[in-house]
Amino acid sequence: MSGIGEQLRQARLARGIDIHEIASETRISSRYLEALEKEDFKTLPGALFARNFARQYAAHVGLDPIQIEKNLDQAFPKEPDPVLEQQSTQHGHIDFQPLKDSFTFDSSSWRRARWSTLALVAVLGASSAIYMGWQEMGGIFAEARLAARTQQPAPTAATEPVHGAHRA
Repeated sequence: MSGIGEQLRQARLARGIDIHEIASETRISSRYLEALEKEDFKTLPGALFARNFARQYAAHVGLDPIQIEKNLDQAFPKEPDPVLEQQSTQHGHIDFQPLKDSFTFDSSSWRRARWSTLALVAVLGASSAIYMGWQEMGGIFAEARLAARTQQPAPTAATEPVHGAHRA
C-alpha cells in the first residue's frame, strides 16, 4: 500500500476533525472518504473521482493536495481512455495531426470563399434595404393616419354662410 490513506487519517486525527465533518464540507460521501483512508480503491467510483476526492480531503486536513495526488498516481496509475483504446483496436494506428495541417486552401477554395462572401454581403444588403423600406412605409402610413385624424371636416350646406344676406 502507498500509505496515502494513513497520511490522510493521521492528518484528520491530528486536527481533531470527524470524517462526517469532512464529508459535509466537501460533499463527498463518508463511505468514499473511509475507502480512501483504508485505500480500498475498488469501492471508489473510478480513478478520476479517487484523485479528486483525495485532493479535496488533503486540502481540508492541511496536506499538500499535489503531493497526495502524485502518491496516488503511483498507487492508482492513470487508466487509458476507453474511446481511444476502442478506436485503436478497430482501426489500427490513430494518426493525430495538428489542426493547422488539416486546413489547406488551394486557388479553387479561395475562389469559392470569395464568391460565398460576396453572396453573403449581397443578401445582407438586400435584407437591410427591404427592412429599411418596410420601416419607411410604416412611417408613411402613420403620417397619413395622423393627417386624416387631424383634418377638419368639410363644410356642409347648413353651416355655410349665405352670400348676400345681411345681418341686422
